[in-house]
Amino acid sequence: MLFNSFEYVILLAASAFLYWIAPWQKARLVILLVGSCIFYASWDWRFLPLLLGAIIVTFALVRWKVVRQRIAESPGFGWLALTVTLNLLLLGIFKYTNFAIETAMMAGQSIGVASGSFSPLSIILPLGISFFTFQLVAYAVDVHRGTLEEEKSLLKFAVFVAYFPQLIAGPICRGKELLPQLNVRQPFSVSAIAQGLLMLSAGYLIKVGVADNLASYVDLVFSAEDTPAQQAIVFATLSFAMQIFCDFWGYSVMALGSAWLFGIMLPVNFNLPYLATSFQSFWRRWHMTLSFWLRDYLYLPLGGNRKGRLRTYLNLAVVMVLGGLWHGAAFTFLIWGAIHGAALAIERFISRRLNAGVSGSANPLPGAKLIQSVGKLFTWTITMFVVLVGWIFFRAESTGQALAYSDVFIRAAFSPASWISMPADEQLRVAQLFLLAGLILMLPLHWLNLMGNNQNFYEKGQVWQLSPRNGETFAVGVANRPLLHLRYNNISVPMPNVIKVVLAFWLFVAGYVLSAGLTVPFIYFQF
Repeated sequence: MLFNSFEYVILLAASAFLYWIAPWQKARLVILLVGSCIFYASWDWRFLPLLLGAIIVTFALVRWKVVRQRIAESPGFGWLALTVTLNLLLLGIFKYTNFAIETAMMAGQSIGVASGSFSPLSIILPLGISFFTFQLVAYAVDVHRGTLEEEKSLLKFAVFVAYFPQLIAGPICRGKELLPQLNVRQPFSVSAIAQGLLMLSAGYLIKVGVADNLASYVDLVFSAEDTPAQQAIVFATLSFAMQIFCDFWGYSVMALGSAWLFGIMLPVNFNLPYLATSFQSFWRRWHMTLSFWLRDYLYLPLGGNRKGRLRTYLNLAVVMVLGGLWHGAAFTFLIWGAIHGAALAIERFISRRLNAGVSGSANPLPGAKLIQSVGKLFTWTITMFVVLVGWIFFRAESTGQALAYSDVFIRAAFSPASWISMPADEQLRVAQLFLLAGLILMLPLHWLNLMGNNQNFYEKGQVWQLSPRNGETFAVGVANRPLLHLRYNNISVPMPNVIKVVLAFWLFVAGYVLSAGLTVPFIYFQF
């Protein structure tokens, strides 16, 4: 059941209707849970007990840990370790068993211990397992740290984890972002419905209008038996960079829009990552909820930047390699993570030396003042070049293909005259057209959606106020205000609900026309 399918529209509309007419908050939670179970079971009903089992076990262990902690006055670290281990073991069994066996056999063959070929085990990856296990781990750790009070209602906790707009591919919600919104029965909000329809349509246009049309050319080039020409690899890499952004961004916007239809806000996941002028900035803009998860639950526990420079560089590398493997059990994802880890470490080293050179401190980087005077264009170019090389490894069918394609791409970057003047075939011209469409739509749709999710919407004296936290956006409370305004960077812009609905209609029409009947699964559904 894809977000851009008719079945999803029926489920979403029916769930929202029943949700708003339900007389009690508990009834609303039951409706959300039933809808979420139907949504998840539509993919493969056999994995629904797995999801519910993970929810029940985590809920019970955290509750037991808190009770034992109060009785024995001990931190209960053992119960936390058990909870985290069980969730990560669940993820590891389904996602990494074949990769681990294959890697062990390759290592054995390299030293003459093992022989023969590896036949992968028939293990089906449960949809969304990488996301809901991370959400469960974050909840357990937050309760242990005392930054979140444990949830005493199993029903509410189940909705928090299984809430279908964010279940399959995020955003990865924290307890303090979503659980408080499940406590209060909000009055029906026309503004929430209008905002939800607007974001659903915008996400639909981004996904089917841009990402899906670029997928055809990307798949053609990356499925070629022989290494294609420079021009094809360059534009396939650029097209995939736009495809994966619009695919995942479009999904995230549709997830936020779906949640709005229930008056619930989810965290923003993207903030124009391709405008980042550093690798650190890129990861504060790309898949933000995963980036902050890796920071809070992996990088900082490893010591962050508090254990000295070498340890900091190592921590960055380890976190990004593990982040790469989180995306997929393959060496291409491992190398992709290693590229970003090395880039972050080198950037941190150079930044420290640059700052030393500008301030006149010891051991400055030669030419520090000249480099900084060049400005953001230089750092943006370097950042995007490495990001694009990384995307080749992310998309490639094998490590060998990734190495061959990246070699061609790097050579082409330093000799553009050899491929820019080449005539483009029809398929490439179509890809170039939709690549341009993505660039044109990126800024206005980002402004519209991010502004919409930072808004204060006022309905019957109620307002959801959103506050930033280290680049994140989430709901924090309710207050009384009289009017509807959208706010973005301290600029208040009134937008009547009727305009939102009309705009949503035309965005949907544009997406439907551009889709040309294509049905392409969301890329991140495979993770």
